[in-house]
Amino acid sequence: MNKFLSGLAKFIAVFFSIAFVISATGEIFVINIETHLLNANTYKNALTTQEVYTRLPGIIVEQLLGSINYDPCKANPFMCSEISPEFITCAKTTLGEPRFEILTVDAEQYTNGDRKILQSCLDQYGSNLGNKQGIQNPAGELTSTLRTIGSTQLEAILTQLVPPLELKTLSENTLTEIFAYLKGQRDTAGISLVSLKHHLSGSEGDEIILGIIHLQPECTPEQIVIMTNDLLNNQIVTLCKLPDLILNSINSIIVDNLGTLTKQIPDQIIFLTPTTGLNPTHPGVGLVSSLHTGLLVLHLFPFVPLFFLILINLLVIRSQKNWFRWWGVLFLITGLLSFFLAITMFGLFDQAWNSVLVPQIPPIVSTGVISLIHDITKTILKSYVGGIYLSSSILGFLGLGMWIGSMLINREIKLERPNN
Repeated sequence: MNKFLSGLAKFIAVFFSIAFVISATGEIFVINIETHLLNANTYKNALTTQEVYTRLPGIIVEQLLGSINYDPCKANPFMCSEISPEFITCAKTTLGEPRFEILTVDAEQYTNGDRKILQSCLDQYGSNLGNKQGIQNPAGELTSTLRTIGSTQLEAILTQLVPPLELKTLSENTLTEIFAYLKGQRDTAGISLVSLKHHLSGSEGDEIILGIIHLQPECTPEQIVIMTNDLLNNQIVTLCKLPDLILNSINSIIVDNLGTLTKQIPDQIIFLTPTTGLNPTHPGVGLVSSLHTGLLVLHLFPFVPLFFLILINLLVIRSQKNWFRWWGVLFLITGLLSFFLAITMFGLFDQAWNSVLVPQIPPIVSTGVISLIHDITKTILKSYVGGIYLSSSILGFLGLGMWIGSMLINREIKLERPNN
């Protein structure tokens, strides 16, 4: 009877051991979420490692000019203003009427899968797709000005407005505020515009405006009159290159107008407040409340593997040798499994990014932006996985040591247990 009960206890302990390994492996991943993914320093280090502060001006310019030159018709035939009846008939037949109706109502749902299905229709009737002539860009004057300035000069202007070192300080302070807000240590979080206002209101702002004007085409006599009057009346103007004599005479007016504009810019933009993300119909439900609930679950999660470990102790641990052997094997397996899963997760990141995430990114997003997000995300993931490597290694080596120790124990010391 005792042998039967002992065998049954070991059998049940095996199942609890499997449950322990699974829950303890999950615990290693969970505890590193708070340590790394909910830590502002992780993101600060990622931005610094990827040289974001020097890369960002060029990427912003690339995205800005890419958005100006973006033609949605080329990326999505359902965004074209002129669609031939032949293409409509072909698309309806190829896609099926239900999917065709969805895309004609909401063209934003157009996916790479739809493009592949429609490729035969595009090959036959794609040349008949286009936009009506004469459609004006809603930001026509600004677009013309930006194109005239060019990418190199735009990048220089952005760098002059917010130099890399100041951008780093601004970003790190903003990240600190965000995570302090999420942890309930602040009521608000925002981004400071004091540095930007300082550069705009100082000599840098004057130099930037004059530099932009000098990059424009020469003014015609009519444009000189219009632009001068607009500047005198503090209005948005169609920029062109004024003669130096006129430009020097109204330079003080330009500085005053720029100062007036700068004063209208707030010192700080608050984007997280106590009411951010709150659901009026469910008081207490929101971004911060959800995070705090999640953190509470994270803090309670360690009790799950501990519970299984206690049950295993009650069922099969009868000696010091037994204790070292069971715990050693469990810790070693958990450490190895966690380490292997972390390696696999990090190794599959690029494949998942290219096959799952990239196809979902709208075509209007530039390759520079996509590359930057990829690099930052991978760096953050590397930090997170590095924490898992460390945790699993410590647990694994502890388990290995206990397992080896169990084989070196020559004399078993029976643990006292109460008699039933």
